[in-house]
Amino acid sequence: MDRARNAVRALMGLAPAEATLLHEGHEERVPVANLGVGDHIVVRPVSVCPMDGRILEGRSAINQAPVTGESTPVERGLGDDVYAGTINGSGALTLEVTRLAQDNTIARIMHMVEEAQSQRAPRSDLWIALRAYTRRSSSPVPCW
Repeated sequence: MDRARNAVRALMGLAPAEATLLHEGHEERVPVANLGVGDHIVVRPVSVCPMDGRILEGRSAINQAPVTGESTPVERGLGDDVYAGTINGSGALTLEVTRLAQDNTIARIMHMVEEAQSQRAPRSDLWIALRAYTRRSSSPVPCW
């Protein structure tokens, strides 16, 4: 249970809290919560993608290991999707945001982990019942 909580905390720290928004030809740093679907953001080389998006300009090797566990960077270019929390390689990218911050890949993974934590496995219930049964049936006074 503690491992899962620590994993959720680590996920929360993967994506940056701010992004570089392209607005009317100018770049502006904004909180990711203020971004909407269709906004254009810039992801600089060797930086973390702040949002899920589709590449509009640029080409780069994307390290997806923090999110997918993929061991080698994947080459991405025009029209390809990238995930929040992945690490951009050596190329600058312009992305079109495809999901809101509360719906991006990291948020969905966190939601699934939290949901899994709140549900007990059927075997867990079986072990609890067995343990309760053995405690009730074992008497401290021998019966002979």
